[in-house]
Amino acid sequence: GAGKTPDPVETSGIQELDALALALRQMMTDLDLQTRKNDEWQANYAYTLECQVAERTEELRSLTHQLQEAQRIAKVGSWELDVATQAISWSPEISRIMGMPPGAAAPDYDRILALIHPDDREDWHQAVQRVITEGVTYTLEHRILRPDGTCRYMVSRGEAVRNLDGHIVKLQGTGADITDRKRAELAQMQLTQELVIWRERYDIATWAGQQVLYEYDLEADSYTWGPNTEKIFGYAIEAMPANLDDNLALIHPDDQATFVQQIVDERSGKLAKCQLEMRVRHHNGDYIWIENKGIVQTDDLCRPTVTIGFIKDINERKRAEFLLRETNLRQQTILSALPDLAYLLGADGTVLERVTI
Repeated sequence: GAGKTPDPVETSGIQELDALALALRQMMTDLDLQTRKNDEWQANYAYTLECQVAERTEELRSLTHQLQEAQRIAKVGSWELDVATQAISWSPEISRIMGMPPGAAAPDYDRILALIHPDDREDWHQAVQRVITEGVTYTLEHRILRPDGTCRYMVSRGEAVRNLDGHIVKLQGTGADITDRKRAELAQMQLTQELVIWRERYDIATWAGQQVLYEYDLEADSYTWGPNTEKIFGYAIEAMPANLDDNLALIHPDDQATFVQQIVDERSGKLAKCQLEMRVRHHNGDYIWIENKGIVQTDDLCRPTVTIGFIKDINERKRAEFLLRETNLRQQTILSALPDLAYLLGADGTVLERVTI
């Protein structure tokens, strides 16, 4: 048998028979050697194949783990839907996004549909049905309601898988948790809306109060002006002073030194708040009175950087104050000319009673 050396063949004394016996003995030896080689090759092949299978299995396990970790970190999972059976399979990350326990099997289609937010449910359902019937790939942002009642935002993508005959047999896609991004977008949207509302309120307030908001960069020597400049100064925003020299050119010569000293104190940090009444030249050439109130902003090192303030038109108030001073002066002049009499005056300046002293 295989593995056993054949017994020697006895010689017959006839040359042809001896030759034939020798050839037979050599053939049996070669066959035995070949059999051993085959057995050895089969054993080696089986071992090699087993090692390759184990190696590929480990590679597959490692790649699967890497994919799951990548999906977990990116908050992106994958899923697959069998069109015929409506059976769904998904990755652990999709299960986590949906709020399912670890290792939970994917629920059926109706159950998943119930997890979609009621306001988004119909859009999601129609998108999936279009992939099944027309093969139209979709990308859709929607909300889900987890079993614990919390709401999350997802972006789902799906596409059709066809067989060799071109029939759609499966749907495959991904789902990503975009809750953090969506909440940030909604917060930004809300802040933008609030900013618009406050801007409208500011415009109304500045217009009604005859005020102009300004910002003066103490380092760059540059002004930024808010609306209402034309109403108060007669200049459009683009024609307003761009720097300190431009601003000084509009300020009354008698008020320039006081204003310059205020800027010096703001830049040195001596002045945290400023308030100054002065005259500036209107676009029509007349000087008008304004009140300038501002607050100096500082950086992290407490260095003055920007002055933000309001300029208010006080021309009418100043005019009233001037007229009042003139009236008082005139009355004092009259009274000083009549030292023997005292007068009781009304609010309008008329004499109500004359008393002899």
